[in-house]
Amino acid sequence: MTENDRPRRIIVGVDGSENAANAARWAAQEAEERGMELHLAHALNFPTQIAMLSAIPLQDVRAKAYAQGEDLVNAVRKPLAGAHPKLTITSTVSELGAAETLVELSKTADMVVTGSRGHGGFAGLLLGSTGLAVATHAHCPAVIVRD
Repeated sequence: MTENDRPRRIIVGVDGSENAANAARWAAQEAEERGMELHLAHALNFPTQIAMLSAIPLQDVRAKAYAQGEDLVNAVRKPLAGAHPKLTITSTVSELGAAETLVELSKTADMVVTGSRGHGGFAGLLLGSTGLAVATHAHCPAVIVRD
């Protein structure tokens, strides 16, 4: 697929935080105005999660994590689709970490968007580590939406 063959799209990271919801609303408006599709991306961060839940069989952890990820993405998609009925909205649930997911998806995007901080604790007080990594390593323009 060449650059001209791929759909024009904006990627936005969603994690269930209010900052991510704000970023998704901003990205949806931008995608609509530019005539692009919106792609919601949620990262499961499996290496960290599996280490914390090693007593549970891996197959069960994976299935439950994907189901919860899909539920989260659908909860974000529903109000966006209502507010922007003509907007094409696609999604990804990734096993990678948030920054890795967004940087990888940015290879086939026109823009990647993230909130200024997500569910991170102390590291997310100013600019979250995900936002910083995406702004530094994205393969397309990156936008950090402040709350």
